[in-house]
Amino acid sequence: MLVFFGAGKIGKKMLSIWRKCGLQADYFIDNNPELIGKEVEGIKVVSIESINILSKDLTIFITCKETKAIFSQLEEVGMCKKQIVTCNSIACILNHIFSLSGLLLPIEIPEHNLKQKVPNVLFDLSMGLTLGGVETWSVQAAQKLEKRGWTTALLVNNAISTVQEKKNSRTIPVSFEWDKNEWKIWEKLVKVMVGMNCTNIVCNFMSHNFFAACLSKRLFPVHVNVIVVIHSDAEIYYHNCILMKQYIDSCLVISSKIKKELVRRGFPERKIKYLSWEILCDQSFHHVYSVEDEEIRVGYAGRIVTEAKRIDYIVPLAKILKERGIRFVLEIAGSGIYEDELEEEIDRNELQEYVFLLRTIEHSRIGDFWKRQDIMISCSEYEGHSITQCEAMAGGAVPIVTDVSGARDDITDGENGFITPIGDIDQMAEKICFLYRHRNVLAEMGERAYTTIKEKYSEEKVEQLWKTVLQN
Repeated sequence: MLVFFGAGKIGKKMLSIWRKCGLQADYFIDNNPELIGKEVEGIKVVSIESINILSKDLTIFITCKETKAIFSQLEEVGMCKKQIVTCNSIACILNHIFSLSGLLLPIEIPEHNLKQKVPNVLFDLSMGLTLGGVETWSVQAAQKLEKRGWTTALLVNNAISTVQEKKNSRTIPVSFEWDKNEWKIWEKLVKVMVGMNCTNIVCNFMSHNFFAACLSKRLFPVHVNVIVVIHSDAEIYYHNCILMKQYIDSCLVISSKIKKELVRRGFPERKIKYLSWEILCDQSFHHVYSVEDEEIRVGYAGRIVTEAKRIDYIVPLAKILKERGIRFVLEIAGSGIYEDELEEEIDRNELQEYVFLLRTIEHSRIGDFWKRQDIMISCSEYEGHSITQCEAMAGGAVPIVTDVSGARDDITDGENGFITPIGDIDQMAEKICFLYRHRNVLAEMGERAYTTIKEKYSEEKVEQLWKTVLQN
């Protein structure tokens, strides 16, 4: 007997996926007394007391957010731990579905699709071609691979694609709405993916493309090579990678911290490799810094969002600098859902003479952007190993960033940049003020930042990595 504990939104979603594979649940259990005796999605909701907890053929899937509390509740009534399964995420439910031997997944792929001549390396860019480090890396990697004879493509969600993306010859647009019928979305994506003979799927995000890649691997293990790139130490990366580890061929990490955590949680170390990327640097260092009595130039480039990037800290930071009498120019390059609100905040706080929202700039111009900045800032709450940080350092901008994963892989605090506690914009302001008053130190740190990147990131390391992980 199979029971889902939690008849809310999560339970309904897990049930719909479960049923799509021809499987059935017997009951819902829920702690909400108003639901007892009613039906949810055609399944009767019962109380925990009405279930024979001691039955050996009973399995309970916890399908709600309060997993620890429910687990304790089940143990208190005598339920065996082995019969309790946490199943409150898509990765959890797919992990159980995939483990059922002999189960035929309800996705029909015409056999001729496996023989079509289409891209060999497919990059997941489900968030669009914004000016973020992930997107920059993916586009540049695709360009490099094409020079070495590979055919590449960028998989984007057509529903959020820009005109620029739709004109990009590498993009493969797939239309879907994020919260509508997961299985239909995966089916559409799988049909794109498995149509690529010996496909290498590079998954940048833990979204529909990732799950579709795992489904493709489950269906066609010989034809599909799944490469996951963990760009940040967000919990969702660890959670999903551990559950789907059987279907991941290679996991590219961007910091030593992430590798240690993956191994600690049980991900096979042999599948983990450090992500290498090439950062373009001038052959010799040349950067003109602002001098005393001039405005100090501060830059940010990346997604204009509050989640993870905490771009909403920019205006409070600028207000502190203004109140302390610092003469500065803060340029913001990028796009995202917060950009209109950010512009309103700049106007509301009368910072128009200090903060300039440039919006999206071309990738080819990012080098020039950093060469005119004295300082690069990042207020991120979590990060992987910021490519933007590396690009800024390569251009001679001194990084002042929060203590996220990957920051200390390149920055020695006080030597070639500053690392501040996450969320502490006062200390970030202090570091900017220090460099404002010590322009000679600014120039010295900037040159050390450039040297760090020039010595560490090379084309040879990138080429060796791709030779290791790609399937011909």
